[in-house]
Amino acid sequence: MTASVRKQIVDMAIAQINTSAPLGMPAANDTRLESYQPSELPAITVFEIREEGEAEKSSRWGYLVKRTFTLRVEIRVASDSDTVDGREAMDPLYVWVAQQTASAYQQPAFGGLAESCYETLLEWQYSDSDQGYTLLQIDFRVEYSTLRNDPTKTQ
Repeated sequence: MTASVRKQIVDMAIAQINTSAPLGMPAANDTRLESYQPSELPAITVFEIREEGEAEKSSRWGYLVKRTFTLRVEIRVASDSDTVDGREAMDPLYVWVAQQTASAYQQPAFGGLAESCYETLLEWQYSDSDQGYTLLQIDFRVEYSTLRNDPTKTQ
């Protein structure tokens, strides 16, 4: 069975982040539902969080749905106020993810599947409990279209 266009875009973003990653860069993974242990950090998780669609007429193959979804990349790094500043450790990971996601969008956009993709929000969270970490959530707005009756096809 063919995956939806959205799932294909998410998979391409993960693959691009993992392509030629520099030494020490964690591999990006899809959605994770369990907590990370300190030994598993740093970690990068990529997933979609919301989508909106609007029907439009324009294709000889049928009606299209213009879709917009938020692709979220979460980066977690271990931090200990005595030894590691989470913000300093986070910045190179952020730069890599932003560059690689932008690269995935370039010609052709996510393999020709997306019409646009751009960074819309960065949000940091800090924890100083027994498992100190810094979390950065990066949201990308991705626009694409599918056939109204088939979310696996762009046209």
